Amino acid sequence: MIGIGKDKRMNHPSPTTNEILATKPSPDSKLGIEYHLDYDGFFTIMKITDTSIFAGSGLKIGQEVETVNGTPVKGMGKPEVRNLLASLGTEVVFAVRKSWKAKWTKPTTSSTNPNFNCKFDQVPLFLESHGVSLSVWERIFFHLDSNIVPAAYDEALAHAAFEQSMKQRYTSTVKSFTKIASNLEHVIFQKAHVVSALGEKATRVSTNAVTLINALLKPYDIVCLLDLVEYTIPYTSSGEKTIDGKPRKESGTRIMGLEFIPISDY
Repeated sequence: MIGIGKDKRMNHPSPTTNEILATKPSPDSKLGIEYHLDYDGFFTIMKITDTSIFAGSGLKIGQEVETVNGTPVKGMGKPEVRNLLASLGTEVVFAVRKSWKAKWTKPTTSSTNPNFNCKFDQVPLFLESHGVSLSVWERIFFHLDSNIVPAAYDEALAHAAFEQSMKQRYTSTVKSFTKIASNLEHVIFQKAHVVSALGEKATRVSTNAVTLINALLKPYDIVCLLDLVEYTIPYTSSGEKTIDGKPRKESGTRIMGLEFIPISDY
């Protein structure tokens, strides 16, 4: 993913989850749900039967489950999830995400097509459960695919080029190639500025797109937010100082995806 950091999820629900409790008549009773494991390691609720223990509990189709009775399901395979669900007693607690995120994979070249966790011609279950139609979703996906992702790609590719230059500078310095290292420092400084500028551009383009997406989502009581992460480029230039004399550092914002949240939970 573009700019994904380390997952520090604990064994208790995060502020972005709801706990949903259900009780089985007996330990051998079925849950009455169908689910799908996604690439993030969560399982998405696909179906809730009329006789499910979760019927009327608040659990909805399209919601992603983070933990089951306090056990994180992230990274589990299908057999592990099956065994976990089969081992449950009469009390069952699902910690479900309040939101759904549209994400894409990091590019290798500027011509690489993004690999989305959603499709142009298929409304995500989370949005479908709130009444979003295919025609509305197609317009949302257009903004995602045509505006947000290209801008995010440009920033990601520039950052990859910057990191490669950093590695070259480090190697040259270690090997005492002083002249090469000095020339590279100038190149790196320029690339640091480029990365920062493209990050700002990506944020600006994405913010405008999200404004239009929220106009489309207004009738459905859903708000769309940019999923962002702040970063600092690990580089200081010996030739440029801030007013207080400290080495200058470049920083920026990386677009991680789009997060859709019910207004009632926002």
